[in-house]
Amino acid sequence: MLRTTDETMAGVALNRWREGGLDVPDWVKARYGVEGAPLWKSCPFLPHAGFGEVAIDLVCHTKKPPGGSRP
Repeated sequence: MLRTTDETMAGVALNRWREGGLDVPDWVKARYGVEGAPLWKSCPFLPHAGFGEVAIDLVCHTKKPPGGSRP
């Protein structure tokens, strides 16, 4: 569960994650980045390839009960 003390900033972060997935950590950029080359050439685990995907506000988060009792 996520918690926040600043709902405005939380909304900004959730919208950014919804649109593009989680941010690539700086350590990944430093470890796998090659000067002058795109990061995807040396590190395939990037948001545009589906890594870091975030599911926010799906129907199953609020409408479907857990377990096997689905409508």
